[in-house]
Amino acid sequence: TTLVAVCSLLASAGWNTRGVSEHYFSEAPSGDFTPREIEVERRLMDGLRSIDGIRLLGDASTGSRTADVQRIAIASFDVEGVHAHDAGQFLDARGIAIRVGHHCAQPLHRRFGLSATVRASASVFTSDADIDILLDAVSGIRTYFGADR
Repeated sequence: TTLVAVCSLLASAGWNTRGVSEHYFSEAPSGDFTPREIEVERRLMDGLRSIDGIRLLGDASTGSRTADVQRIAIASFDVEGVHAHDAGQFLDARGIAIRVGHHCAQPLHRRFGLSATVRASASVFTSDADIDILLDAVSGIRTYFGADR
């Protein structure tokens, strides 16, 4: 999980994260999503869906799959008219950490005619303000690069 990765990273830097992970895992039922995880995922995905020129990959709410699907809060998306690496640099300059590239799915990217995508990840520790900052920045990418004309 994201928490395990974060705790591992912090532990490698000498931080004691045992209490954080023990508290989280003692509160979360095994195999189930917490209400906060569901809320964060929906806020992230709904926000990205509302931005013109953003195409989400793996969006279960579009097409023939309309069932309420539980998923973790990771969104891979394309910004119309802007290369993913440029979008990533734009977000990085605003202090927003995302990933860009194939994300170990190059055949899928080729299938959709994409050279790379942007991937944003969130967790139970992501605040509503964090998501709002991301969404605000993403909504400005196409304008910055002149792709909204």
